[in-house]
Parts: sequence; C-alpha cells; structure tokens
Amino acid sequence: MAKQAKNEGVLDRISNLPDHILCHMLSFLPIKDAVRTSVLSPRWRYLFTFMSTLDLYDYRQFRGFTRRDFNDFKNFVDRLLLFPKQQVRLECFRVTENASDGDCPRLYDWICAVLSRGIKELVVSYGKNLRLPTLLFTCQSLVTLELDIPGDMNIPPDVSLPNLKSLNLSNFLFSDGLIFKLVSSCHVLEELFMEFVKLGRNITEVNIHSLSLKRMTLEFVLVNRDKDYKMVINAPNLEYFKFYDMLADGYRVSSMNSLEHANIRVHQCLEYAIYDVNRERAATNLLQAICNVKCLYLLITHAETVSINFFTSLE
Repeated sequence: MAKQAKNEGVLDRISNLPDHILCHMLSFLPIKDAVRTSVLSPRWRYLFTFMSTLDLYDYRQFRGFTRRDFNDFKNFVDRLLLFPKQQVRLECFRVTENASDGDCPRLYDWICAVLSRGIKELVVSYGKNLRLPTLLFTCQSLVTLELDIPGDMNIPPDVSLPNLKSLNLSNFLFSDGLIFKLVSSCHVLEELFMEFVKLGRNITEVNIHSLSLKRMTLEFVLVNRDKDYKMVINAPNLEYFKFYDMLADGYRVSSMNSLEHANIRVHQCLEYAIYDVNRERAATNLLQAICNVKCLYLLITHAETVSINFFTSLE
C-alpha cells in the first residue's frame, strides 16, 4: 500500500486534463514560457498553438532581446498567426510596439490575422502613428477594443461593430466627427473611455449618442483649439461619468437619472480664449443634467458664475 501511495503521489494529473483546459492554463503564461511546454511530451508539443489568448503586451518579456532574438520572435508570431497549421479561434490578442520591434507593417498584418479569427478582445498600444486596417471597424466578433496610439484614427465612413461592449481610446487625434458616428453605431456599447484625446480643428461638435452606455470617461487635450465647439450628450442610462476639459461653447445634455458617480473637472482656459461669462453659464446645463448624482467630485477653475446649487441627491 505504501508503494502504491508513493506512486500515486507522482502521477501527472495535469496531463490528464482535456486539451481545452490545458490551453486555457497556458494562456496565463508569458508566451515564451507557454512555448517551452512543448518539450514536455509529444502531447504538449503543439498545445500552445491552440491557446485562445495571445498576450504580447508585457514589455518585460522582451528585455535583453538582441536583434536576432527579435527577428526570430517576429517570425515565430508570423507562423502562429499568419501560417497556422490549423485555423484556431482566438479570443484575445494584446500587443505593444515592443513585440513587433517597431515594425508597423508586421503589426498591421498581425492585427488583420486576428480579426479574421473571431477575436473578441483586442488591445494595441503603439508609440507612434499606426495605420489601422479597415477590417477593424466592421469586425462582427469584437466585444472589447482598446487602442493607445498617437495620431489620426482614420475611421472609414462605413462602421459596424455590433457586439462591441467596451471601447477604450487613448492619445488619438480626432480630425473629424466619424469617431462619434462609430460610438452611436455600437448599439450594445456599455463602456466608453476617451483619455488624452485631441480634438482637431474641424471638430465643431462633440456628439455622443448611446442609450446603452453605463460608464463614460471623456478627457480631452487642448490642441489648436482656436475654434469653439459644442458638446451634445445623449446617454440617459449612465451610471458613471468622468469629464475633464476646458469649458465648451455650449452644452446640450440629456438627463442622467441613473447616475451614481460623477467626476467633473472643467476650466476656463485664459491662455487661448477671452474670459467668457456666457460659456460659464452654458456649463450650468452640463451640471443640471447630472443633478441627481449620488457621489460627486467637482472641480471648476477660472470660472466664477457656474451655478452648483441644484445637487440635492448627494449622499
């Protein structure tokens, strides 16, 4: 019995698990470690190629890479995404410029490849302007999209992301209003984050219309703001709202009766505009729309006439 118990203590219970569970476990490992499991046994040899998640986001896994290492790694990802022995559905793909070693065409090809494989979550961070494939804006399977890329987003006129629930955009330049058309076309969108985004000269109106939104962050960066713009928001089911910007020329905001938390920071930018009392009064329309909020952080600078005496539901 003692000998039998000893033998049972060294059983390889992990290898007895089904392939789909093993692949799910591998998805939590850095890609290099996942590939190393291929030497464990013949059964493990190609398991990593069936992972539903490919995470190339953590820059630390590329520390110490030589030029040859990067070339070998990029060729490996090519084989995994562009020339797979079997077309495997990919649930999640996260990537930064470190993984492609700044190779824009290569990264473009990788994004195209995952979009054609039923991708649900796509996260891309790139330190310089990156051309995005048109296919990205008509992907039927995307549920989560996170892009951190400086430069113009270049959204095509025809956009359709019917299953998108979370959209996170950082550091983009919005040169036209197509970004707002994209938002309104996502009929199940629940989370919208626009952080450190720049409004171009041609933007005269920020118009966000979504009946499904529950969380929204808008944080704009001043750039060439020599023209006034108006803000229109129709998102009556918001539960969380964060807004950082200088005062717009006008606000038209639908009531947000479901709002639980709001974080509002607005200011009159004296460097770029003449002090405007009418603009401050227009900001009152924004605050009146969130008057039923229960938890509020409010910071108003360089503005003296904005009314705030209608918040009666604060806890």
